[in-house]
Amino acid sequence: MASRNQSLSAQQSLSSARQLLRWVYRHLPLSNSLKRGIWRRIQILKLRSNSQTSRRLVSYIPQLNSYSTDDIVGSIRKLHFPQYQGDIDISIIVPCYNQLRHTIHCLQSLIVSPSKAKCEIIVVNDASTQDDYTLLNEVPGLVLIHNENNLGYLKSCNKAAEIAKGKFIYLLNNDTCVTNGSIDQLIDTFSKQPNAGLVGSKLLYPNGILQEAGGIVWKDGSAWNYGRFEIGHEPQYNYLRSVDYCSAASVMIPRDLFITLGGFDVIYQPAYYEDTDMAMKIRQSGRDVLYQPKSEIIHFEGVSHGTDTNKGLKKYQLINQNTFKTKWKDKLGDHRPNGVEPEQEKDRNFNQRVLLIDKCTPSPDRDAGSVVLLNLMLMLRHLGYQPTFIPDDNYAFLEPYTPLSQSLGIECLYAPHVKNVRQHVKKQGRRYDLVILFRPDLTTTHLDTIRKYCPQAKIIYYPHDLHFVRMAREGSLLNKKHLLRYAEKSRDIEFDNTRKSDCTIVVSTNERDQLRSYLPESRIDFLPLIFSEQSERQKMPCFGKTDMVFIGNFNHTPNADAVRWFVTDILPLITRQLPDARFHIVGANPPRDISELSSESIIIHGFVEDLDALLGTMSLSVVPLRFGAGMKGKVGSALRCGLPVVSTSIGCEGMCLSAGEGAIIADDSDSFSDAVIKALGSHSLWTELSERGKAACEKLWGKQAAIDRFKHILSTLGLPTDNVRSLDYLKLYPFDNDWSDS
Repeated sequence: MASRNQSLSAQQSLSSARQLLRWVYRHLPLSNSLKRGIWRRIQILKLRSNSQTSRRLVSYIPQLNSYSTDDIVGSIRKLHFPQYQGDIDISIIVPCYNQLRHTIHCLQSLIVSPSKAKCEIIVVNDASTQDDYTLLNEVPGLVLIHNENNLGYLKSCNKAAEIAKGKFIYLLNNDTCVTNGSIDQLIDTFSKQPNAGLVGSKLLYPNGILQEAGGIVWKDGSAWNYGRFEIGHEPQYNYLRSVDYCSAASVMIPRDLFITLGGFDVIYQPAYYEDTDMAMKIRQSGRDVLYQPKSEIIHFEGVSHGTDTNKGLKKYQLINQNTFKTKWKDKLGDHRPNGVEPEQEKDRNFNQRVLLIDKCTPSPDRDAGSVVLLNLMLMLRHLGYQPTFIPDDNYAFLEPYTPLSQSLGIECLYAPHVKNVRQHVKKQGRRYDLVILFRPDLTTTHLDTIRKYCPQAKIIYYPHDLHFVRMAREGSLLNKKHLLRYAEKSRDIEFDNTRKSDCTIVVSTNERDQLRSYLPESRIDFLPLIFSEQSERQKMPCFGKTDMVFIGNFNHTPNADAVRWFVTDILPLITRQLPDARFHIVGANPPRDISELSSESIIIHGFVEDLDALLGTMSLSVVPLRFGAGMKGKVGSALRCGLPVVSTSIGCEGMCLSAGEGAIIADDSDSFSDAVIKALGSHSLWTELSERGKAACEKLWGKQAAIDRFKHILSTLGLPTDNVRSLDYLKLYPFDNDWSDS
């Protein structure tokens, strides 16, 4: 116990010393040399503190039990790499100068943690003087280049890139160790981020401490390894980020792009700053430079040339800083001075930051509200706003949904790193330009706190739907007086949130008009649900079957009532004329009485992972909602796929659909059943509904309509919307490629 208390006391002392030095660094007028000395001391204290934590971390170094570099020749005999015919996906380029043992260890890790892609391994021996690299000549599948003279790192990489056969080149230092899946995470990023021009890895020290989570370039041309000596699993280091550069110890670049840009610029010969310069050239060409945290690489930093910038090859790090600064002076003008607000500088190309707070991490395959939230964050990124998300209900890291959001470039905060909203905004609140609060109770809890700690931020209240309207309708229909009383209380809460916010966003024109009639002085706008275009590979629904589907998460009470009414009052009328008709019920958490309806004609699917695939086998979507509010995602999901809809008025309210645009409206059991029978029995009617519904979905709720609407809302708040890229780069959920492994 005494040793534990001593350790805790030492940690507290280190933390206090770091905080004091940080204050001195940021607030006192010091010379550059003195500031550099203080910064180095801060890094040393950080390393000492985190090294104690790292003892509890799982070792990141792959288990190379069958390998040993004690016997060089014996280790080399065990090396063998696949040899592929035809096209190569990745050329892995490993430049080397001496340090043969480290090179062998790097090659061993490529065998233990191989890529699924077709790879060639190119080792460049840069005229090593201490090690005999000819020992590698006979390694199967290894391409070995022996430079007659020492060309330096830069020219060695350029030389290898010229002969590389891969679509991508992967530059990998010989003093590294790849981990399982690290290479595949890099190449997968290019398929999911079509504008990517360079993707770099998370670099870790052998003890698991973070070495680099992307890089920051300052106004004076100096560069930071962001996150150096920190704990690598903290949230700010674990989402896909647009960065200034990634160290070339582990970066992947399309080979054609590397060659087109002239490779590494020889003005940085023999080494240092060539990778930073390449990243700047890639960004200047209009492509993205991305940090991929899921690609983790162990880097034994400075093995070949040390870490002392006053001698040897390492001295070129300072020399080339001046060369770099001169070349990119105009571009660096918008960067902050060294060390100023690194949290703002770490997300390059995002000039504004937005905080979003909802109850739970979005799970878009389970409910429409999650689709809204996820697509809203993706639109914000498209408009130049870096999103940070807090799940206020439980602060949980939720598999697979938190990693999904992180892989899309969304910073997700979770316990134990962040435990409450006040803790976060008290420390970081001034960095936010916009805060979006979801749901009435959550907004009431946090709105005043946000005003206090985010004084410059605009606040948007996003209730998802008007809760008081939904509860009042349910209470009136089912004669639940307690719901009517609660609806009145909820109305007061929702009105108060609207008055206190800078803007309230609802999802339907019906709710917008209703709320404006109550609160004419408040800014109220609508942003409809957003739907991506259907993939060309997706199976389309077709006429000729009698399969009907209802979609809805049963945690939402209107959905259970809709199914009960349909099964009791409507389905019997349909089956009298269509005895083969089948009713499919899709949605998580169906109550027991609905689960017990299962039969040959009523199919209970529960949660369905691939909803589009199921909808492609249906002939009609039914939406028999008798109460509710907001815009119904189930309607948009069906029309997006070309699946006709029969719905009540409540099911389609506020969606701006004209008569015949994909849906037939019916509000009683007789007219509803008649509409279903007509739609399933008339090929011409079914086809018209399918085609017009799909066109209406794109026109009303597609990417272009959503971006235009959201830009209008932001501009009315005085927020910038000029950082807009081509819509081709905006991918919305549901995605047309597989993100399940993200």
